[in-house]
Amino acid sequence: MLRKIEENEETNHYNFVVTLAADRSKTPIGLAQIWSYVNYRKSREIGFSILPEYWSRGYGSEAAKLLLQVRF
Repeated sequence: MLRKIEENEETNHYNFVVTLAADRSKTPIGLAQIWSYVNYRKSREIGFSILPEYWSRGYGSEAAKLLLQVRF
């Protein structure tokens, strides 16, 4: 996905699997997404979903911050 963004490949959405950086097995704990909301205004929306057993640990906030850094 990062390669596609860097190449400015045209797409209306990106989906990322959220994993813990320290987890070598890369077990998924959620999903983070960015998508085109109103294309002619170039507006975007972001969202994330974290599995309940990982709630209240800041993982969703961290995923949202990373989405903004990657995209903008």
